[in-house]
Order: sequence, then structure tokens, then C-alpha cells
Amino acid sequence: MSGVKYLVFFMLYFCLFSCSEDILKIKTDALPSDWKTVDNKAYTMNYPITWELDKSGEMGTDFILYSSIETEKDPFKENVKMSTQDLTGQNISLDEYVEVYEGQIKKALKNSKIEESVLVNINGIDIHKIIYTGQQGAFNLKFEQYYCLENEKAYSITLTCEQTSYEKHKVIGEQILNSLHFK
Repeated sequence: MSGVKYLVFFMLYFCLFSCSEDILKIKTDALPSDWKTVDNKAYTMNYPITWELDKSGEMGTDFILYSSIETEKDPFKENVKMSTQDLTGQNISLDEYVEVYEGQIKKALKNSKIEESVLVNINGIDIHKIIYTGQQGAFNLKFEQYYCLENEKAYSITLTCEQTSYEKHKVIGEQILNSLHFK
């Protein structure tokens, strides 16, 4: 009987380990050929031609991509923001970095709730993905945020949507987020 328990335990462990490997690796689909590229000295990202690129540095960003307004009654433009932070000499891990930002999410947004916080691998890059909701001003928002560390810099890429339109914009938003490639 003891041997059967070990065999069942081993099979269960093997199955869980194998399944978890599949979950952690995110496959990126081929992007439409008419998408544009943000080409930075450290990375590239792609976005639909219908989205507007703002490289003004507003809010300390590298860039912001804005979707087009759907209707006159919808004042919120869904967007993707990229921010970088120099971590030279700070010797901080991705887990430590994420822990700090999860705390800031809870402080910065009213009624904030972290729905998912998981380590994934996209295009060979270890990324911590956080999905959370909260109220910012008059808007009830949903965020999908990716954090990664590369060459002593922290990268934060955020898809921001109204909660009611998140599912509608999720596919394109994730295609943009998942198009990140470091040079």
C-alpha cells in the first residue's frame, strides 16, 4: 500500500509540475502586419495603427498609447503606458519590486482590489503580471500591469480600461503588452 501512495503522490506531483510550466509560459500570436512599432534603444513594442502614440513623457512615461474614443458619451480612452525606472546599484529582485508596487496600488486607488498576481514568461522574459481594479476620480478602472527587470532597469507596462470595457479591450491590450522585446 505504501508503494501505491508514493506512486500516486509522484504522478500527482508530476502532473501539477508539468501543468504549471504550461501556465507560466504565455504564447504570443503573430501580430497584424499593419501594426506600428515603438522603437526604443532598449526595447520594441507594437500597437494598432488606430491607436495614438504619445511620447511627450506625460506622467513620467516613456510613452502612452491611446485607443480611439468609441462614442461621444465615452470620455475615457483605454491606454497602454510604458514607464522605466533606473535601478542601478540597488540590487533589487523582481519579487521585491512587485511587493512595493502592490502596496502602492492599495494606497493610490480607492476601493482597490488585486485580482491576480502571478509570474509569467513572455518572449523569454520573466514578467510579473498583476490585474487589479480601483476607482480613480470618476472612473472605475481595471488595470493589467506587467513588471520586469532588465539591465538594471525596471519596466512597468500598464493596460488601463474602464471596468465595463475591459473584456472588450483585453485581447488587443494583451497583444500590445505581449509584443515587448528587448534588444
